[in-house]
Parts: sequence; structure tokens; C-alpha cells
Amino acid sequence: VLVAGPGAVAAVDECFHPVRGKRFADAPTDRILLGRWGGADGEELIACRRANGSVEVHCHGGVAAVDAVIERLHERGCQSMDWREYVRQTATDPIRAAAAIALAEAPTARTAGVLLDQWNGALATAVREVLAAAKDGDWTGAAAMIDEMLAHRQVGAHLTTPWQVVLVGRPNVGKSSLLNALAGYQRAIVCDVPGTTRDVVTIATAIDGWPVQISDTAGPRAGAEGHKTAGGTPAGGGEGRG
Repeated sequence: VLVAGPGAVAAVDECFHPVRGKRFADAPTDRILLGRWGGADGEELIACRRANGSVEVHCHGGVAAVDAVIERLHERGCQSMDWREYVRQTATDPIRAAAAIALAEAPTARTAGVLLDQWNGALATAVREVLAAAKDGDWTGAAAMIDEMLAHRQVGAHLTTPWQVVLVGRPNVGKSSLLNALAGYQRAIVCDVPGTTRDVVTIATAIDGWPVQISDTAGPRAGAEGHKTAGGTPAGGGEGRG
């Protein structure tokens, strides 16, 4: 729980009691302190006062433990705010704020690295260079830089949202087997009886560090659900069922 604002230290000081007996408000900045929340019999947790006047409170996991911390802070006049909205309101650069929010949702280390680069100012710097070129009348250079940025838009659109890949084809051509091979485990049941795959089976994975969701589908059907072939087997299908 992050406590920020002009009364942050005072509010936490009333709730948090360090085990060594010193007041939290008198503790040096960036010092991690162990203590109890709400009194001598309260929950044991740690708190840290930051140089910017904010306070980090780290409690046990679970909704109840967090709610107990927040409830006592509410009693001292604090108000709750979603962390994403807090980032947007306190950031000096909206691009950096968006990167910080997206970084928390990065599904792979590779996409996290790209977003961290954006958080450190890569995209904001590129935008400033475009604006500087336009201000100097270098419209050709500005257009070239914009085109270069737009060339990466597909990658940017999938830093937190995976690419969608759908396996389609005739029944029993190996779609479910391919899905299992890509997953690295038996995600779909493989059978040589046509019609085994009836529903879409999906996996979330990473290929070369990029997030991908792969969907295994049934083979094309000759008619509606329940249509029979001459041999009495449901038409369409594949080799696997989730």
C-alpha cells in the first residue's frame, strides 16, 4: 500500500509502531522498519518512508490484510485511489505513465524490456525529435522519423496483448498435435477419430519472447451440429478435444 500526500507520514505514524520503539516519523528515509499495525497486538508488517514524503506499507498477502491497512488509514482521513490513476495524475510525462502501467501487465521478459525502455524515455525522446524537426521546418526528416516509429506499431500493440494464432484445416491433419507440441504438454486430446475436437482449445505461450495465444479448432463441417457422414461419424472434427 502506497501512502502519498502531505499527511502521509503523520497518518502512518499513528498506525504503525516499530518494534524498536522509535516513532516512525523520526525514522530516516529509505529505512525498512519492522513493526505492528494498529497497536502492540496488531499485524506484523514492514514500512518504509521515502525521500519524496510517501510511505510504502508491505503487509501479508490477501484481501483481508490489505483492507485492514487501508481501513485504518481511512480513519485518519486518507482516501483510496487506484494505482493506475495515481500514476497518471503524478507522472510528468503521459507516455512514461502509460509505459509504467503497461509494464505491470507485461507477460514476458522481452516485452517488459521494451516497456522499460519506453518508461526510461525512448518513445518520448523520439517524439521530441519529431517535434524539433518540424519546428525547424525539416518536414521530410520529421515524416521519416514518424514512418520509422509507425513501422513498429504492430509490436507495440502486442506488448501486453498476445498475438492471436488460429490453427485451421481439414480433420485429422495434425492441428491438435501441433498445439501440444507448441505447448510442451498434452493440452488437447489427440485421437484418430474425426470429430473429437468440438470446441476451441487455447494455450498462452511465448515464441522468441513474444506473447502468443494459439487456438486449436475443429475441422470444417459439412453441415450443422450433429450432421452424420455415410459411415455414421459426425462430420468435420479434428484429433483433439480440450
